[in-house]
Amino acid sequence: MLILLKRNSRFCKLLISISVLLGMALPHAGMAQPPNRTLNMKLGLGAASFNYEETLGGSQVNAEDGILPGLYISFKEYRKRVYGEFVLTFYGGNVDYAGQAQDSLGNFLGLVTTDTDTQLLDLNYRVGSYYTRALELYGGLGYRYWQREINPASLSNGTPVAGLLERFTWFYGLAGASYHFNTGSNMDIAVNLQARRMFRPKVNAKNPTIIANIEPDEKWGYELTVPVTIRIRSPYTLTIEPFYKQWRLDQASDSSGNTLPDNDTDTYGVNFILGW
Repeated sequence: MLILLKRNSRFCKLLISISVLLGMALPHAGMAQPPNRTLNMKLGLGAASFNYEETLGGSQVNAEDGILPGLYISFKEYRKRVYGEFVLTFYGGNVDYAGQAQDSLGNFLGLVTTDTDTQLLDLNYRVGSYYTRALELYGGLGYRYWQREINPASLSNGTPVAGLLERFTWFYGLAGASYHFNTGSNMDIAVNLQARRMFRPKVNAKNPTIIANIEPDEKWGYELTVPVTIRIRSPYTLTIEPFYKQWRLDQASDSSGNTLPDNDTDTYGVNFILGW
């Protein structure tokens, strides 16, 4: 029996539990005050557990799992209670791959294990406002680029299997809310929930025998973060930000019959961010 990688959502459940406990322990909302500076910059490093799975007819075709180091950059400009913010994140590295090899006709040849070079770039611009003493609402637009390069491998009988280069790209609209808890003058704890609606998703795939250009249906994605911000020394802050992100694409094919299976992506991890 073949046991392939499975998606892990325990971190998401943990974040939700933390949010509920904080809401019970800290019932009094704190003021989500913007800083005195009109421009706030943040730079950070992080690590993300990347979990990806493709299925056809409910059966798993392939899966990927691994830890990706990352970079976080943001610029936030305040105008009284309204702000504009640009956020860029990048995670990249090597993840494990296990799945079914296919020929040019889509026939399954057998199980292969290899690794995948993965790059995840996400950038967005959002406009928000401190709506109440604790609640922050925002909306914006973004762009996501995901490169997935599956390295060549071999079947158990030694037959070589070519690699595959895939690029997933789409624009998206986003809307979110952040609730801040009162923990004292030197610390801020927030729960941030964000919904993202993709627009014009495209998947380009190629290897020596396949060239595919697929346009899947537009779907929703979600993000949950629980940033804990500590004021170190004016004007510096340190933010520890656990996060969970989810995207899904449904099965789709191009005019040549090349098929993208149903797929789910779960990413969870933590960023360590210095602000000033």
